[in-house]
Amino acid sequence: MSNFPDKSFFEPVLAASEANTVDIFVTALCALGVMFLLYWLSGRAGPVGLGNCPDRRHNLPVYLPFVLMAVWAVVVFDVMAIIELAAAESPPWRREVFKYLALSIIELVLIVFFVCFARQSFVRRLTGFGLNLRTITGDFVAAVVNLISVLPLVLLGILLTIHIGRFLAGPDFEMQTNEGLAVVTEHPQQVVRMVMFFFLVLIAPVFEEMLFRGILQSVMRGLTGRPWEAIVITSLFFAVSHPNTHFPPLFVLSCCMGYAYEKSGSLFRPIFIHAMFNAASVTAALTN
Repeated sequence: MSNFPDKSFFEPVLAASEANTVDIFVTALCALGVMFLLYWLSGRAGPVGLGNCPDRRHNLPVYLPFVLMAVWAVVVFDVMAIIELAAAESPPWRREVFKYLALSIIELVLIVFFVCFARQSFVRRLTGFGLNLRTITGDFVAAVVNLISVLPLVLLGILLTIHIGRFLAGPDFEMQTNEGLAVVTEHPQQVVRMVMFFFLVLIAPVFEEMLFRGILQSVMRGLTGRPWEAIVITSLFFAVSHPNTHFPPLFVLSCCMGYAYEKSGSLFRPIFIHAMFNAASVTAALTN
């Protein structure tokens, strides 16, 4: 009979090894991000480097982004309530599939509306809005660099939130779990995870970046005349639209996406940053 240990003997070792590998990878990314961030702060492309950012002339009415947000919120609330009633006897995982499929359809319809409206409202049509397919490869590469650069600040925002929360609310304080990520972790069915990946990584980033960066930030920049003021105002709205304990890290991430939009004039760049951030969050939720 073999004296070789069974599989269960190695499970703690393998788990520790995987955890150490993840920690090393995240630490290396953060170190690289700090280097990128220091280079950005010390170079011409730093925070004052938006003086020559591309112009986005448009005739968007000031009230438009707020009307769109209100319409989106009302439609989503009503549709979710209808699904809750219609699928009350269905298993919880099936109700989540129905909800996020419906949410995907709603946001796809609004994305089409955004594109059509932008084509009529921006002086350079979709190019002025930031949708130029000729820049998409460069935008993806730049988005990877931008996301790595902001990662240390996002993680710092998470740590500050946890420490302040525990100081104010006690040692049991925990950050709220994003609703979509909670669905991914609570329901192991493959169809749930496919729908959630489709929504979180493909639909939501496009919808939110068109709404917040493409429309709201363009309106704010037209009002203030200053790119950074438009970025900060937009980021406040973006962060407030998510769970309140996520405010600090999401505000920082939003500023990064807003800067990328102003600096490049391309909406693909913040869309890629947003999609990769969501993909990393989903991956982290599934591997924990």
